[in-house]
Amino acid sequence: MENISFHPLRNLHEIDGLICGIDVMDEFLHSSRLRDSLIANHCDAYVVENDKNQVIGFFALDMTTLELDDDYKSDLMEGWAEAAKPEFQTEEELKAFLECRLFDVVDIAYLAVDKNYQRKGYGSEIMSIIFDLARIKKTDGIFMTVDALHLPNRKYSAVSFYERFGFQRILPPTIDTIRMFCTVYPHMEIDKY
Repeated sequence: MENISFHPLRNLHEIDGLICGIDVMDEFLHSSRLRDSLIANHCDAYVVENDKNQVIGFFALDMTTLELDDDYKSDLMEGWAEAAKPEFQTEEELKAFLECRLFDVVDIAYLAVDKNYQRKGYGSEIMSIIFDLARIKKTDGIFMTVDALHLPNRKYSAVSFYERFGFQRILPPTIDTIRMFCTVYPHMEIDKY
């Protein structure tokens, strides 16, 4: 696999040639709705390129909140959840976690890999970048969220992709997405596929 690099999106024309092969996503990526959404949500958007400066992917991160009730926190702490148990350095950190209901988190607003680079490990590489960026953002640093695209009538779902990285479903599906979250650690390593 080639080395990849990423940089902040400077102009939407940088992703003109990016085709992920999911009609709904491709239409969105190449419409004014993407620009409007990035502005409205104050997203940090990035372009991912290979060694030849070819665009192989795009992602955008947003800041949001995650609400976890006592049942979710109990499942996490007891190891019953699909998401990993949070690690705490002190009893004070654990106490603060248990008392908190709303967590400031990094949200994966958009993630697309060009269809020519799918199933070759690039999605995992991009997720590694995303986890690194999530760790340095000014959040509670415990969780990350995503609304995974889920289109059963078109036989497409990104849910299993995110589950590979420890994301767990937290809400019933909406029309075309499933809300998910995962635990982020400062030392977390992403398996390369």
